[in-house]
Amino acid sequence: MSIKNTDGKLETEEIEQLQDLVQKLTPEVRQLKELVRTSIGTRAEPRMKPPRWLDDDEFKNCPLCLKSFSIFTRRKHHCRRCGTVICQDCSPFTGVLYEFLAPGWPAVGVGSEPEDEQGNSYSLPLRYCIKCDEERTKLEAECKERHHNLTKALEEIGADAQQPELKILCLDFLSGNKNSKITIDKIVRFALYKQAKHELRISAAL
Repeated sequence: MSIKNTDGKLETEEIEQLQDLVQKLTPEVRQLKELVRTSIGTRAEPRMKPPRWLDDDEFKNCPLCLKSFSIFTRRKHHCRRCGTVICQDCSPFTGVLYEFLAPGWPAVGVGSEPEDEQGNSYSLPLRYCIKCDEERTKLEAECKERHHNLTKALEEIGADAQQPELKILCLDFLSGNKNSKITIDKIVRFALYKQAKHELRISAAL
């Protein structure tokens, strides 16, 4: 919390501390802002790229349950997440595969959404297999942990995660994109920088 005198202005010592913080964080904040302006601000990369479907003719049996395919009783289906050929019993799940969409979809990200090899948008519920469901369950747990840790870190410093630039950084981190350079530590330092600049502006205006 800032130390203020009777007329609401920051004390000289507090101003110097905030100025030192701003100066120290400025180089890193510039790099983060460049990320926001370019790759993140325009179209962040999704966690995964849509798979190439495997050829139906390569499969006589379902690779998961090993039962023989049949035109009438056990038809072939493609898992939209991994692209393999499986039977209906081994692909009972449907859902929006957010891992193929831009982080924060549909709030951020522009342009047409990716499609599977039949032209179905990944923004719609699509079929996926039992094996992929296990992987998605694990990813969901990781995402919840990311969200919990980020929320806790921002609450500790009283940061507003809805501030536009900070929100984009948070969305990129929460996406779990392996190529992302965003960490909780970087987000927190960015938020502290913004807070310090804000307090210095207010104090100068008094």
